[in-house]
This record gives sequence, C-alpha cells and structure tokens, in this order.
Amino acid sequence: MPKTANRQNQQIDYLGLVSFGIMMGTLFIGLLWGQEIGFASLPFILLMIVTIILLTVFIFTERCFKTPAVNLDLFRNVNFSLNLIATILVYALNFVVNIIEPLYLQENRLISPEVTGLIMMSFPIIQIIIAPLAGTLSDHMGDWQVYIAGIIILIIGQVGLATVSHETSISTLCIWLGFIGLGNGIFQAPNNVMVMEAVPKSQLGVTSGLLGLSRNIGMTVGTIFSSVLLFAGINHALGYTVHNYPTHAPTAFITGMQLTFIATAIVFFIFLIGNITARIVHK
Repeated sequence: MPKTANRQNQQIDYLGLVSFGIMMGTLFIGLLWGQEIGFASLPFILLMIVTIILLTVFIFTERCFKTPAVNLDLFRNVNFSLNLIATILVYALNFVVNIIEPLYLQENRLISPEVTGLIMMSFPIIQIIIAPLAGTLSDHMGDWQVYIAGIIILIIGQVGLATVSHETSISTLCIWLGFIGLGNGIFQAPNNVMVMEAVPKSQLGVTSGLLGLSRNIGMTVGTIFSSVLLFAGINHALGYTVHNYPTHAPTAFITGMQLTFIATAIVFFIFLIGNITARIVHK
C-alpha cells in the first residue's frame, strides 16, 4: 500500500500490553481449571481474583497512557461492543457443535469416526458456499439486516439440534447442522464490516486485533462450557455425577445434549432481543 501519512515515534504501552497478556492467561487457565476441578475450587477463585486485579491495572493504564494499546473509548459505541459480543457467541456455538455432535454420533449412534467426519462436513461446506455470497447480499440488503438474519438462522439451527434424539435420522441432523453453517456464513461478512466501520481509520489495526481476540475467546468459552452444560444435563438426568460418556444410560446423554442447545438458543435469543432494542434506542 502506498504511504499516506508520516508516522511519529510513539511510546509503547508496555504495562498495558503485559497486564493484558497475563490477564488473558490467568482467565483462560482459570476457566480450564474450573472445568476440570470445579468452579468453587481455590485455584479457580485465586486465578479469577488475579484476573480482576490485572483488568483493573489494564483499565487504569489505558485511561492514563497517552497512546494506549487499546483505546477503551471504542467500547462507548454500543453497536461496536455488541458486534464483538456476537463474534464471541457465534464462535462459542461453533465449538459447542464441534465437540458435542461427534460425541453424539460416535458414542450414541455408534457411527464410525470416518462417517462422523463426513456428516460434520455439512456444517462447514454450507458456510464456505454461503460466506462469499453474504457480502453481496449485504450490499443489496444492508449489513444490519443480513447480520440479524444470520443470528435468527443460528437460533433455528440450535432449536433444531435441541430436538435431536436416538431416533433422529442422519439427514435431519445434517439439515440442522446446515442451518448452523448457513447462519455462520451469513453472519460473518456483515459483522466484520460493521465492526471495522464503527471505528476511526487510525484504530483499524487495534480493531482487527480485538476481532481476532473475540474469536479466540469464543473458541475457548465454547470448548469449556460445552462440557460444563452437557455434563450438568447428564448428571441431572442420572441423579449422580459422572465425568465420562454414560455408556449404561445413553438417554441421559441425549438429555444433556438437548439441554445444552436449549441453553445456547436462549442465550442467542436474549442477545437478539437486546441487540434489536439497543439498535432502536441508539438509532
């Protein structure tokens, strides 16, 4: 790209970058440990306390530093913040699906890993086909309209997955997975455009980084809470605690899987209503 402006030497926000990096580490490690040994355990609580302290240091540093690593004023834009939250939710859902559905196919339906992989391909294949078309669709209908349509389709897919049981045909499962892929493909392009258009040109680099961070947070949260929600449902159905697939009670797994997708669908529905409300209020 041609040089458009002279850059001046700016002081690097080392304290902000270090505190933020360590904070992300303590947060993710704490969540992973919480999943393994319990969210009421002392290591989890201590790591969350450290995370809060580092977050406080980070916010204070960014407010006082002349050239902060992250300009916190960006988050005053409600739509910008909601789009980042949407990114976290969508990527979390992707990992919930990618973790639970193969387990359902292999352990509950006794389908081979090779065939399971082919079935799970119905999710990304549709996303790959739709994603390039979503940008064109956004140009004609508007980013906001396509973005909302993507979230609605994702909710439909989750509700569909919440109905899956032992008797559900594989073709029906592929349809619901296809809805998740379709919603993902439609959502991504307008969401990314809305995020990047919500900030000044000078903040595009930082914003791109925040978008990438949101994706990674979503992946981590989805990985952790897919297991948490699944086994919460399984243990509730059994009446006692297990930590592995309940081979002796496959129906309990179905209950856990259905409750997981009901919970995620409710979260997406609440977010959708909040998103629309915020749009109306700030229009």
